[in-house]
Amino acid sequence: DLCEATQVQAYEFYQLMIQSMRENYPVCGGVMPWVFKRPWTTTAVQTVDGMGLPTYPYYAVKNSYSSINICVCQQWSVTAPYEEIPVLVKIFNETDDNLEGCIINVNVYSPDMSIAKEYKETVSQEKTEYNFEAFKPDDTYIDKGFLICADITKGDAILSRATYFVKCISELADAELYKKYRSEPTENLYFKNGGQLKNTIVDAKRVTLQGKITNTGREGRYSFADIEIINNSDVAAFPVTVETQDENIRFFLSDNFFLMKAGECKKVHITFDSNITSDVVIKCWNGGEILVK
Repeated sequence: DLCEATQVQAYEFYQLMIQSMRENYPVCGGVMPWVFKRPWTTTAVQTVDGMGLPTYPYYAVKNSYSSINICVCQQWSVTAPYEEIPVLVKIFNETDDNLEGCIINVNVYSPDMSIAKEYKETVSQEKTEYNFEAFKPDDTYIDKGFLICADITKGDAILSRATYFVKCISELADAELYKKYRSEPTENLYFKNGGQLKNTIVDAKRVTLQGKITNTGREGRYSFADIEIINNSDVAAFPVTVETQDENIRFFLSDNFFLMKAGECKKVHITFDSNITSDVVIKCWNGGEILVK
């Protein structure tokens, strides 16, 4: 539980940090993640654990540095009750691809993982910034965690997706604490009355995932498998994670620790540091786990 919690926190930190640096380019041009690997299997901010396995933060770094990347310019990840949340989206495009006509989708999810608010706009090649109407949470969000998911799509293809964790806590209803928290560095908030992201999503509407291995093969000394995952539910699944059943095999994936929208299908490529493959386990907080052979 501690390993998972610190990985989730580090995932959030890396995504916000890297995207903030990219947002401020060329005033601030980059960041060097610290550290890459530690020799033990617990985690803090390392991107690879002591067994050589990429942690959740690895995928935050990988995705946040992608050539085409969508960013919600999140001002605060912890909010006060009823505090408006600005929805400002920026697109980083370091390719020669013309994104004209692509679609920006932003979904704000309720604590039960149903969609509370949807924003949509067509990309204009001349624009990199899109300012939507602020989201106004009601009292059902107090002492709950919830998600904001943004993606940019071209037809059925998702070019980039980023998911943000928001925690609304009743402690910030205290005007003095709120002012201090917003104006100067201060000690961590303790979420005394709730607001933890996992606790909320575990209690959210349940999902049913399906998965199958569609292809296997060799890449030099490595083995690989292509996995197809389907969310056969009317709410989003989060965080969908893929692991090997054989814990002695090192592996890395094209993506891991991701959100899947209702009815969505996602293909994941897994590379095994071995000449053999393994069955995989797919799971998420608001669903069970399945074994895919």
